[in-house]
Amino acid sequence: MRHVKIACLLFLILLLVSWYLKTGLPAPSAIDPRLLAEPVQERLEMQPFTVRGEHVDYTITPLYSYDLHGLVVSCHDTDGMFDYYHDVWGDTLNVKDLCVVWGSNVESDIYTKLSYSSGSYTCYVSSSDSATWSAFEQSRLSNNHLLTDDPRIASALRNTDVGDQVRIRGYLAQYSHDQGFERGTSTTRTDTGDGACETIFVTDYDVLARFGGPWRTIHSASIVGFLGTLLLLAGWFVYRLFAPESLNDVERFVDKATRCAEHGDLNGALRMLAKAIERNPYRPDIFNARAAVHEALGDPDAADNDRRRASDLGGEQPFVTPAAVQERDVSRSRAHAGYRPPWLDEDGH
Repeated sequence: MRHVKIACLLFLILLLVSWYLKTGLPAPSAIDPRLLAEPVQERLEMQPFTVRGEHVDYTITPLYSYDLHGLVVSCHDTDGMFDYYHDVWGDTLNVKDLCVVWGSNVESDIYTKLSYSSGSYTCYVSSSDSATWSAFEQSRLSNNHLLTDDPRIASALRNTDVGDQVRIRGYLAQYSHDQGFERGTSTTRTDTGDGACETIFVTDYDVLARFGGPWRTIHSASIVGFLGTLLLLAGWFVYRLFAPESLNDVERFVDKATRCAEHGDLNGALRMLAKAIERNPYRPDIFNARAAVHEALGDPDAADNDRRRASDLGGEQPFVTPAAVQERDVSRSRAHAGYRPPWLDEDGH
């Protein structure tokens, strides 16, 4: 279990480091020139159409075709743990909300000087510096409720994160479902407040550039690794908690043998190891530990016999310090300082 504990700690460190490195905004020099363009919006004469959600039928009423290039500065997963409204509305067509900036807001580094956050249906932007706020064009920021019934597009949207540069094509649309829910859309970038978000039925979606590179993959892998090792540790704890009494006895006697050896009581260690072997005669590490104690007590024949039994069980023969006997006396004087005799391995066996 020691190796699992170390792995769990390493995965946790990697998770935190990768989380930090995978998030952020790209430098102005990394901005795709296409993000400087204004969204293209054209009126449509198109009949409403129906798509199927998870449990309900949706009616989509397209108003305009829409083509938007933008830098994602904040986002909201509508199926997230803390999203309340989409559950209440029964809205599964709205896969994700992306808050993006474009145009003059990405020509300089102004976008890097503001703070962004997203709620269930809103995007917030703020700055404590009045000059920065004055230079920021609010009409070149939009919060987009993205709808799709295409699994491929839905997957791409869910994998989009802050710092990505994207192109969204589809329809600015109103939508509703047959359980009484309906929602409209903004058709201008200059409005604010309720109803100012764009609702887009997405027909094409492209990620032009991702931020974070391999750190996103590393972050996902570290989550799996951390949770996996955490479950192993929890399982081992529960197993030990409810293990048969004989197993607990074995560990108890091994621990007692370790303490005896640390205090120079090799005969006591020998007795405790013998009791442990009585309860579980299939652990090579215990035979190897007893062999080391026999060696320290000057009984090489008994030590060799225990090593052979450990080897038969698949255990490796540990290195035994030639001066083990002399160290026995030294260990008594060092026990108070936590000194560990050389016949104990790193695991204390």
